[in-house]
Amino acid sequence: MSAKAITEATGKSLLSKFLCSSSVVKSQFAVVDENSDWQQVVEENPWLLKEKLVVKPDQLIKRRGKLGLIKVNTDLSGARAWIDERMNKVVKVDRASGRLHNFIIEPFVPHKQDEEAYVCIYSHRYSDTILFHHEGGVDIGDVDAKALRLDVPIDSRPSFDDIKLKLVHNLPSEKQDYVAAFISTLYDVYVDLYFTYLEINPLVLTEGRVYILDLAAKLDATADFVCKQKWGEFEFPPAFGRDAYPEEAYIADLDAKSGASLKLTILNKSGRIWTMVAGGGASVIYSDTICELGGASELANYGEYSGAPTEMQTYEYAKTILSLMTSEKHPEGKILLIGGGIANFTNVAATFKGIVKALVEFQTKLIDHKVSIFVRRAGPNYQEGLRVMREVGGTLGVPIHVFGPETHMTAIVGMAMGKKSLPAMPEPALTTANFLLPGGMMSAPTPSKMARTDSGNGLSSSMEYSRSSSVSSTNGTSGTKPLFSQIKVIAIIAEGIPENMTRKMIQVADGKGITIIGPATVGGIKPGCFKIGNTGGMMDNILASKLHRPGCVAYVSRSGGMSNELNNIISRATNGVYEGVAIGGDRYPGTTFMDHLLRYQQEPDVKMMVLLGEVGGVEEYEVCKALKSGQITKPLVAWCIGTCAKMFTSEVQFGHAGACANSDQETAVSKNKSLSEAGAYVPDSFDNLGKTIQ
Repeated sequence: MSAKAITEATGKSLLSKFLCSSSVVKSQFAVVDENSDWQQVVEENPWLLKEKLVVKPDQLIKRRGKLGLIKVNTDLSGARAWIDERMNKVVKVDRASGRLHNFIIEPFVPHKQDEEAYVCIYSHRYSDTILFHHEGGVDIGDVDAKALRLDVPIDSRPSFDDIKLKLVHNLPSEKQDYVAAFISTLYDVYVDLYFTYLEINPLVLTEGRVYILDLAAKLDATADFVCKQKWGEFEFPPAFGRDAYPEEAYIADLDAKSGASLKLTILNKSGRIWTMVAGGGASVIYSDTICELGGASELANYGEYSGAPTEMQTYEYAKTILSLMTSEKHPEGKILLIGGGIANFTNVAATFKGIVKALVEFQTKLIDHKVSIFVRRAGPNYQEGLRVMREVGGTLGVPIHVFGPETHMTAIVGMAMGKKSLPAMPEPALTTANFLLPGGMMSAPTPSKMARTDSGNGLSSSMEYSRSSSVSSTNGTSGTKPLFSQIKVIAIIAEGIPENMTRKMIQVADGKGITIIGPATVGGIKPGCFKIGNTGGMMDNILASKLHRPGCVAYVSRSGGMSNELNNIISRATNGVYEGVAIGGDRYPGTTFMDHLLRYQQEPDVKMMVLLGEVGGVEEYEVCKALKSGQITKPLVAWCIGTCAKMFTSEVQFGHAGACANSDQETAVSKNKSLSEAGAYVPDSFDNLGKTIQ
């Protein structure tokens, strides 16, 4: 997960420390929570006794002024009474209901309405945008329509003259110079501290001074290794409406110490349906399917494990979820979905042994809570993994239903929720399961990079392959390395690369005519020709999905894990895959959907194209434009995952760093509607993707 919101107190603390502008008045504030000692708060902040005060909750709540959640021009006793009255009180903001437990107290700044302004900085693929409006406050209205805009190219700084000419010219002349200087300094801090979003409203401009009153901000959490010393110690708060659980913090700590990916968000601790899903894309699709079948209110958690976690890591992950699931009983019993797509390189047997170990440990509680378990998985050594799961099913004392790649990935959701009948248990297939081991499981070291001469087959002419699992190991490979002329394609498997680094890398690559696949990708495959990294998995899956020879369908996917599921779906519905690329789950992938769809459009052997997008970003709208303009004429089947996001009462960051909607336009529902209207073939759910392709 990349961009994460911070509290107003954290944002103001960072700006006070690093904003070097003579006109800025450094923020003073005191933070009060349910455990605060008022005497200690006053001792540490003696100005509380002297100043008129403003008090408000600091829990990522928007429009606090309009909601009546601000007390202004009061004294310490008034502020304390106001907080005591609201502490631990449940309030509703939009659809989210949450408990107020964290407040910020600041000096009251007397000012006139015409002294309020608005400033916002946010990042996108090719530049940063600075918005400024000479009027601010709670009644600012549609700021996108009103505000003046300045786009700042990557790796550059706006000049003082540009800011003055393009942003602040509507201010009185005596304010323009010092406000322009403030915005210039603010932008420097924005870049240096790896902010991804920073909004100040109102910004008070009075008597030659700048006061930062209300602030909302997000930081790039993956830049922790770059900025930790500057940031200092703080915690990213949960979205309003969700409490922070120690189990979430424990999994986050495991994730930070592992080369694998381990994520957990608790949505409804009392919920009936719990998931333990492998893969960032697959985890979103399972949540989508649960919500589509009417289970949104019963969905207890969102999470995923991927990137080849060890048996012990998977055991710790499973144990944490089982502990939460068996903490409260449900009158109808509980459902545990152990799902996932067809893995490219994760050893299914190893991960399932960790899960089975946890299941055996919780056997008594699972029986007591009437838990039913549904399993669907495939990938390297999946036969052994499913065998172990079936074996424990005979002794665990709770029903376990186990399925492999012959069953659609999300079919177990309908079975578990009583929407589909249970088929007979399939016979285990006799395959070449151990014929080929993927990288990361071999005893012999695999090369970290390789170059290939021009094969004349499109996607790969010459290629560097960076198979590091984290940015710290990638940074020395692709991030700072000179780009040699013979390298035409770079595949970056690593995730967790800060967005600013990725954007600079894309800019350099574009200038040199180099294609980047990734970051956070498994790669791509051209059946009958070559594959990048572990794409396609082991030999049994390559044969089962017809990846040993080309078909006529080309696909492009955000998710690397779901690329193998697409291979399976396409091979069952058509004559197979011609080429497939996973562009990566980060917010700014090196190549976009359009880069690959236009190649497929020009390739005569490609008869149909498939796009698997997701919530977050706006790249899919470029595809809509191409369909409407006739730039893309071949049949395109498209689906964007993440439709469940609209069902949640609070914002959820999904497994991919880019899978979070920052506006209505970035939602999966909006994208699917636009793609359908533009002429793409859009199924009504992921479950029906194969039928639509067929």
